[in-house]
Amino acid sequence: MDEIEAGWQALLATRGQLSAEMAFLRHSRLIEQILGRIGLLAEQWPGLDREQDRLVSDYARQLPALAECLGQIRGMCCGVAAQGGCTAFKRTRLLFLCSSAQALLVTAYQCYRGIAPPVEALVARTATESLVHIVRAGFLRERVDYPVAAFYKTATESIDTVFAWIERIGADLKDSVGVNQE
Repeated sequence: MDEIEAGWQALLATRGQLSAEMAFLRHSRLIEQILGRIGLLAEQWPGLDREQDRLVSDYARQLPALAECLGQIRGMCCGVAAQGGCTAFKRTRLLFLCSSAQALLVTAYQCYRGIAPPVEALVARTATESLVHIVRAGFLRERVDYPVAAFYKTATESIDTVFAWIERIGADLKDSVGVNQE
């Protein structure tokens, strides 16, 4: 935690000195470190069977990372829409974020092999895929003409569906751990 705290303080100390892109990247790295620590703690959870272990991984790693990734997409695209254009740097970053979101979604879905996923997972998958499609179709060009408020609303709804999925997995884990302890 000291390393994360030092990184956060260093970012705050450079406020106004860094370009928006560099500040965004440093902030994103700090969030990745925090999510990594949460994932490590979750992996230490004792007494989980294989299915629960996959759910814990989704709960503590993939889905929070997906929500963060979608949040970064939302922030970057709202800026791009407000400016009416997308720089080469931002196009590259958005391509990376879209690919990351899709990879995290695929990984999170792996725990449902052979079983029907909960409705929250289906809704989050549809919302994430739709958001990625919007970004790829409308934001990866020099000139962008997309209403900021409309994109913000769509992206926020997508993020909210991921949080609903996280809540569902948390409830499922709580129920299954309670059953195993009885």
